[in-house]
Amino acid sequence: MLLVAVALFGYDAAVRAPRRALANDLSETRAAVLALSEVPEASSRANDLHRQAQLALDRGDDGAARTALSELERLMSQLEAAYTLRIVTDPETGVWRVPDVNTGARNYYVIVEAIGSGGRRVSVPVESEETGVVQTVSTWGLRVDEDTFERVRQDKLDDGIIQDDTFGVKRAGFLEPDYEYPTTGDAITEWD
Repeated sequence: MLLVAVALFGYDAAVRAPRRALANDLSETRAAVLALSEVPEASSRANDLHRQAQLALDRGDDGAARTALSELERLMSQLEAAYTLRIVTDPETGVWRVPDVNTGARNYYVIVEAIGSGGRRVSVPVESEETGVVQTVSTWGLRVDEDTFERVRQDKLDDGIIQDDTFGVKRAGFLEPDYEYPTTGDAITEWD
């Protein structure tokens, strides 16, 4: 009898307790995301991830549930982030590229940096449209049309200063910045 009790205690401590803690972490993180979210897409994504994690736990797949928790935590970080996108003046304000799929075209980018509270640069995850790779960077290029590219270039050329240097603002609770310049939101993370 004592051996059975020890075995049950060991099973509970090794398997069920960590699973309960994981389920609790999932619920708490989902609740925090829902409390912070100002956009339906984030709330929907949090609910979907939580549902996937619960299904994974039900079938005993703790690894999949932990993966869902990591994604929930990334979503939370994205929602918590607040920064201003400022156009960079040095060394490059903008670049253009010839895309591989259409060598007769040009893609134009304005180089921006994320500035957090206190005026310090902050790093955020950005997916490059060229490679599909997400990198954590503080400076990246945002795709614009040729007219916007030229407007920013001319603003810099007249006196070396960009008077309208705020490209957008990312507020807490939102997934994406509110842009003050027209952009597709597509980005590049390297341009040398």
